[in-house]
Amino acid sequence: MENKSVNKLNDEPDDKIRIRTEEELHLQNEGLLLIRKVLEEFGCSWFLSGGTLLGAIRDGDFIKWDWDVEVSLLTEEILDREGRLLTLLQKNGFEIIKVDRSYENYKVVAEQFGAVYELLARRNLKGTRARIYTVVPAKYFESMGEVELRGVSYPCPNPPEEYLEYLYGDWKTPKRTADKEEYFSSQAFNANTEIRDQSSFIVRVMRRIKRLIT
Repeated sequence: MENKSVNKLNDEPDDKIRIRTEEELHLQNEGLLLIRKVLEEFGCSWFLSGGTLLGAIRDGDFIKWDWDVEVSLLTEEILDREGRLLTLLQKNGFEIIKVDRSYENYKVVAEQFGAVYELLARRNLKGTRARIYTVVPAKYFESMGEVELRGVSYPCPNPPEEYLEYLYGDWKTPKRTADKEEYFSSQAFNANTEIRDQSSFIVRVMRRIKRLIT
């Protein structure tokens, strides 16, 4: 069988949201099991999130048109240990496609079995857990919920349904789109745009001060 990529970083939107075959979803799941193994060996807090969590809760499976598998990490637990995480991913057969080392948007994008896996870190910001495009209350990451996907239990934000409502709004209605403004709720997406410039400015100032004193 020819393994076709579930997603390429330069995919057109229509290709990103194409329907995946059952064979592709099976391979995608094999990669998620390996991600689970890697993160358990790495030893950090992690949560099934994004469309992967949405599919598990709403559909009891992966969303067939979702273009990646997503898990969330906590920024403070990952930044100083990145090397070990990347080593473990590669040891388990993942190709590292991209690493965004910015404090406000840290992420690792890896590929295996033709599927893409995004490990997205959320930073602590004034009682929230924020990324460059979304911000959610920190309470969802203070304890772990549990969700089952293809017969395997995974940690997730707690409570997961409330988290999904905050992030997506009407999460029970499927939305086949790659447009962030269409699938994220206004409170999760727009709230972050209001603080994005401020938080980025603070990070830049802190980095400049650090350079001056070292």
